[in-house]
Amino acid sequence: STLSLLFWSITRYADSQFLANIYNSKTISYLDKINEINNPSYRNLSRFFLLFAFLNPSSMPLFQMTGLSGAGKSSIANLMKSKLLAINFKVEIIDGDEFRKTLCTDLGFTKKDRIENIKRLGFVANLLARNEIITIIAAINPYNFARNELKTLYNAKLIYLKCDIETLLKRDTKGLYERAFLPENHPNKIHNLTGINDTFEIPENADLVVDTSEESLKDSLEKVFNFILENQHS
Repeated sequence: STLSLLFWSITRYADSQFLANIYNSKTISYLDKINEINNPSYRNLSRFFLLFAFLNPSSMPLFQMTGLSGAGKSSIANLMKSKLLAINFKVEIIDGDEFRKTLCTDLGFTKKDRIENIKRLGFVANLLARNEIITIIAAINPYNFARNELKTLYNAKLIYLKCDIETLLKRDTKGLYERAFLPENHPNKIHNLTGINDTFEIPENADLVVDTSEESLKDSLEKVFNFILENQHS
C-alpha cells in the first residue's frame, strides 16, 4: 500500500539530507531530536510523521490543557474526544501519563526534563494538528516557559483546569496526595508531586480558565467543548 511504502521509505532513507531536500531547513533540527529517541520503532514512526506532515500541510487547532494531578485533564479530554467524534471531527488526545510510558521513558521530573517532555508532546501534537486533527495535550505542564513555547511555536491555545488542594485531596484517585503528605522519613513519601512539594506556576496567560472544584464535570466539559468549537479555525 502507499502507506506501507512511505513507512518503508522513511525507515530506510530518513536521514537529515533526505528530508531536508524535500522539506525545509527546520527538518534537520527536528530530526536531531528524533534521532535521540532510543526506541527504533518510535524513532521511525516519528520520522514517518515528519514526512506525513510535509505531504499534508492543512492544519487544525492545537490545545494544551494544564492543571494539577486530579484536576480533570484526562477525564475532560477523553469526554471531549467522544463529543467531537460524534459530530464528525477528527480528534486525538496526547496524554502526558501515557507518553511517559512510551516516547518519554528516558525523562525524569527535573525542571529540564519536564520542559523537554512538553516539547516532545508539542512536536507530536503539532504533526497531528497539521493533518486536520483537533489535538489536545493533556499534561500537568507546570512551567510557564513550556506553555508559552507551545503558544509561540504552534499557536497552541492554553486551557487551565483550576482546582484547589482541598478538592484534590478528596479526589486523590491515585493516592498521590496522601503519599506527598507523609512524614519526610516515610519510605512511601512522594517528594516531587507537582503543586505540593514541586513547582506549579499558575498560568499567566490562559485562553480559558475552568474551575473544576467549583463546577460540575458536565459544566466544565461544556465550557471546554464550546471553546474548542469557537477556536476550531484559529
